[in-house]
Amino acid sequence: MTVIWTERAERKLREQSAPLVVEMQLYFSCVVKKRVLFNLQPRDENVASVEVNDKLHVVFRTVQANSCDPVEFASSYPIAMEYETQGARQMRPSLLQIDHRSGQWQGEFTV
Repeated sequence: MTVIWTERAERKLREQSAPLVVEMQLYFSCVVKKRVLFNLQPRDENVASVEVNDKLHVVFRTVQANSCDPVEFASSYPIAMEYETQGARQMRPSLLQIDHRSGQWQGEFTV
């Protein structure tokens, strides 16, 4: 997987004392959605992150929604379980792009 980030993101990463954890989710609900979450620690301690460098770690998870309620989906993205199937393990991101714009982390990935 290739990870690229902008100069803005590079400057922000240098300011941090702890590594930024970028979690990529392939989220299965009524629809399939790609999500990129930014945290200063892993959301789930049982999920191993991959260290890109001392300031950036990445995680990829394929997860199933708790329900198919459009209102709940739009507001909280409830997770019922992480997929552990052979098919889910074969889905892997090939590119992660990171930016820091207007005070917010932004990211996109391709599978």
